[in-house]
Amino acid sequence: MENVTSDNTLKNKILNEDVSNESTSNDNSSNLVTDVTEQTAKEEDTITKKIVPIKVNSNDLPACCPPKNQAHWNQHPRVYIELSKSGTGSCPYCGNCFELQDQD
Repeated sequence: MENVTSDNTLKNKILNEDVSNESTSNDNSSNLVTDVTEQTAKEEDTITKKIVPIKVNSNDLPACCPPKNQAHWNQHPRVYIELSKSGTGSCPYCGNCFELQDQD
């Protein structure tokens, strides 16, 4: 009879630990969902910010990216941006926007 009682006690301990672990796991999941939601909100704020194009005069053509004033350690391969058709263009590497300014 003692073995049956000790087996039941052991089973109860194991079940209680499992329930305790599940509630801790649920708390962690809740925190993870909150973290992901906050990160998504930050990314949406970044996306919705207005992109300010780099102004290019006709004297500065051909336009290239990265711009000449950018730090050398932070550069991707140089690409030339086509501005003659629409007056605007963007870099395929970093997304910098360029806009041709009319000379008045």
